[in-house]
Amino acid sequence: MMIDMATLVALVSSRICHDLVSPVAALTTALDILDDDHGADMRDQAMDLIRNSASQAGIKLEFMRATFGAGTIGVGDSDLGELRKLSERFFNTQKPELVWSLTLDTI
Repeated sequence: MMIDMATLVALVSSRICHDLVSPVAALTTALDILDDDHGADMRDQAMDLIRNSASQAGIKLEFMRATFGAGTIGVGDSDLGELRKLSERFFNTQKPELVWSLTLDTI
């Protein structure tokens, strides 16, 4: 199946937005909780939500930069060990489980 560049860009953009909606929405919710005076317990929960959501958004952006931005890296310039660590961090924020079977000796 051939896909034109405009469709590919639209699909990648849609994926980026899809992956960032959840942590950004959680940040907004946490900030709304902080705006209303719900007590120290709710404030602590809101701060935990902010930390977790900001971390998720950062991990997802790093992963997307490495995967979708790979065109800016020369062939063979990627560090497989770093890509594995990044992939593991990304998949820890997702429902599927990552099973990494490549070793550095394989390629």
